[in-house]
Amino acid sequence: KCFAGKQRMEVVSRLSPNEEESLLRQQRDQRRKARLLQVREQEKTFAQKMRAGVRNQQENERKLLENCLQEHLQACHTSELGKLEDRYLARANCVGQAHKDAQLVEEERDKMEELRIVLASKQRIEAEDRYAVAIKEEISKRREEEESKEKTRAAVTQALNDQKRRYKEMSGKLTEPTLIMDLAV
Repeated sequence: KCFAGKQRMEVVSRLSPNEEESLLRQQRDQRRKARLLQVREQEKTFAQKMRAGVRNQQENERKLLENCLQEHLQACHTSELGKLEDRYLARANCVGQAHKDAQLVEEERDKMEELRIVLASKQRIEAEDRYAVAIKEEISKRREEEESKEKTRAAVTQALNDQKRRYKEMSGKLTEPTLIMDLAV
């Protein structure tokens, strides 16, 4: 086909076998190139789909792993919180028990203090009674000693008086002339 000017002219000519072969080769090459381009395009599309599939699969696996890890961490966290809560409650119980024990100790100490005061009071009363008895005994002992001393004094005084009286009696008899005196002269 040839174009000359504004008119369209058709020129039909027969091709030589080399031209025909060349034209067929070009067409084959064009078809082969088109087919290669099509195959390449299909392979490219297939590779993109594969990459997208792998990416999606990796993303799904990542999400699944993330969910699994999240659940595991949540379970661990819940378990750890439960353990910590149990430990807290046990320690709070211990503190409460310590307070109760301290209160009991305080009550026991108050009772012991009251008992000590009562015992001290009883001991003081008993000591005062013993002191009163001891004082009475000491007073009676002193009285007895005084009485004994008084009796001894009275006896000594009586003996002295008796002796004085005898001496006076004897001295009065000696003033009378006696036989012994006569002999001495």
